[in-house]
Amino acid sequence: MGTIRKQSASSPHLLYAGNAQAQAMLGFMYENGFGAPKAYDAAVGLYIQAANAGSPFAQAMLGLMYDKGHGVPQDVVLAYKWMDIAAAQARSAQRDYFLRLRNAIASKMSTNQIAQGQACARAWTPSPWSGRMRSSPLQFPKDGAARGAIRSRGARGGTAGTP
Repeated sequence: MGTIRKQSASSPHLLYAGNAQAQAMLGFMYENGFGAPKAYDAAVGLYIQAANAGSPFAQAMLGLMYDKGHGVPQDVVLAYKWMDIAAAQARSAQRDYFLRLRNAIASKMSTNQIAQGQACARAWTPSPWSGRMRSSPLQFPKDGAARGAIRSRGARGGTAGTP
């Protein structure tokens, strides 16, 4: 973990340039309290940016945050959506793991909820601009607005860049 901490700390330009991997790793550090106190809100913000930029790791971590309700309201539909997207984009070993996690989430869902999660996943497209950071890595929008956008647009073909 020291290597991750060292790379993230020595490469702030990667974060501000929109490097999805750097954002996802910093989100992981905030989520787990590596090098700083746990900050779920900051982790979620970084995961959202990296997930929308196409990082399967960030997509899976965001799915787990929704599943657990860490930094966002607990929502199994959005958890399923992000885990499904992560599995679709990941390489073989990661894909199998993400599919197992997605199926574990699905075991807690109704058939209708699974259909909603699948529709949201199908409607999602990566956004090349979503990885760009704001002036501070701790200034992220409250996810309630994004969640509302998902509910109103996600199943009908949502817009790129919304979680």
